[in-house]
Amino acid sequence: MKGNKGTFTSPGHPNEYPINTKCIWIIEVPVGSTEKANCEYDFVEIYDGPSEKSRRLRKLCGNEIPAAIRSTSNTMTVSFFSDRSRQEKGFAARFLQNEQSRL
Repeated sequence: MKGNKGTFTSPGHPNEYPINTKCIWIIEVPVGSTEKANCEYDFVEIYDGPSEKSRRLRKLCGNEIPAAIRSTSNTMTVSFFSDRSRQEKGFAARFLQNEQSRL
């Protein structure tokens, strides 16, 4: 997804997401900007860059609502994993461009 802001949801949100699912969103804001975006069953991982090989910023699960998560560049990767054992209501997330000042 490209742009200075946006939203995305897990499959089926606000209803249950399918079991055994993996989704990946790559978020890119304009260059010169950054983004502000024990888990046994289903979880979301947020990476600081264009792939899951980038440095992981956070792993989220349950009802945790995190504070803003900031990248060091203009690209983040968000991965959602669900296992085969249970289904929940899923999530909705948003991203925002954060202007960086330069000297």
